[in-house]
Amino acid sequence: MLLIASLLVALVLSTFAIAGFTGAPWVPSRPKELVDFLEAAKVGPDTTYCDLGCGTGTTLLLAARAGATVIGVERNPFLWAIAKFRLRRVANARVLLGDLWTYDVSHTDVVMAFLMPKFMARLDDKLTRELRPGTRVISYVFEIPGRRPIKKSLSAYLYRY
Repeated sequence: MLLIASLLVALVLSTFAIAGFTGAPWVPSRPKELVDFLEAAKVGPDTTYCDLGCGTGTTLLLAARAGATVIGVERNPFLWAIAKFRLRRVANARVLLGDLWTYDVSHTDVVMAFLMPKFMARLDDKLTRELRPGTRVISYVFEIPGRRPIKKSLSAYLYRY
């Protein structure tokens, strides 16, 4: 029994470790500050909002409460399950188990990402290729290199592509 429990713990921890090599490990965001950025990004009823690496779905819930259609993409199956459960009663929400690097964001109006600095240039390349002009991007904690934010705080940046 101890062996099975140890293997389960190792499995859970390995999913978090893998995320650190492909985008970012999960760290909870601060909802109060994000509400301000969602408002600045004009997230509302006519908005499709996508969170790349949605974690437990906190920003998805905030954007859905503002009336947006929300899509979360999460690689970690444990975080995905939590987000899926949290958004189970939200009609305008989808939470996908998948890779943020292969998910096409071309249909979105606002994109949110919280990635480690070493992935920000790669994120910019992806967004530059896929987004329509005028799409808003919220980057939590880390700046997108070479881009000038239209709004910034201590822990978030808003860009217009």
